[in-house]
Amino acid sequence: MSSDSSALIWVDAQAGGGRVEIYSREVSKADALRMFASASSDTRAFEEDLTDWVATEIVGDVLYAGYFYPKSKGLDEEKQVSFALVNACEAISKHFGIDAGILEHALRPENLAELAAARDAEIASLVHDLPELTKDAETVREKHASVQAALADELAKAIAAGKITSH
Repeated sequence: MSSDSSALIWVDAQAGGGRVEIYSREVSKADALRMFASASSDTRAFEEDLTDWVATEIVGDVLYAGYFYPKSKGLDEEKQVSFALVNACEAISKHFGIDAGILEHALRPENLAELAAARDAEIASLVHDLPELTKDAETVREKHASVQAALADELAKAIAAGKITSH
């Protein structure tokens, strides 16, 4: 970013098993904060919670919009808001001043596929340059799997004990 008073606003979409940036531009911090406040107060917006997870994991129809800027002493500030795809282009256009047509164009399947391929190539290059990342990722996967198994076991015991009802 060009100065300490600048921020980056961005829009991400789900594509190819992960998120890809479909738009970004530099604005003043004040503008980014104003845009985000406006967007996060929109009744169509939702935060990262169960609704976000269901929309993303089950339906895959969410756009994320937010801002980022570096703060002092190496700290960064980044916040995001999510919109269901049915409302996303119009809402993000309204709050962040991005032409809805640009977002709609980026969301075409062939464009998302191209962005996902570029992201995957970047990741592959990084892993090639830093092979220790693969080992670290495998360790995280193993720990995540053991935590999931423990939670599933705990949930099964709670259901069996009648502490939780399953429907």
